[in-house]
Amino acid sequence: LKQATTSLDGYIFQKNIGQDFFGSIWLAYDIKVKNNCAIKVLESSSTMMNEIDNEISAYKAWKYCIFVVNFIRSSYAGGRSFIMMELIKG
Repeated sequence: LKQATTSLDGYIFQKNIGQDFFGSIWLAYDIKVKNNCAIKVLESSSTMMNEIDNEISAYKAWKYCIFVVNFIRSSYAGGRSFIMMELIKG
């Protein structure tokens, strides 16, 4: 994902803020609720789809756990999976 990719489904990507095993994490602005959030961008290769589905399922299952970042929703576009979640400053 390049910084030139400015929006997706009502989110405006602002800057890359991290990386993990599955992909990159971006600071984004949620146009609908007018608030910043984090979006995990996952490269959806055929060998990783099961792991990506498991990660999305885990976020959904933990949605109401006070010790875990809040899951907002997930999306798929252009060969990538996106997980929108609460932004935790730290």
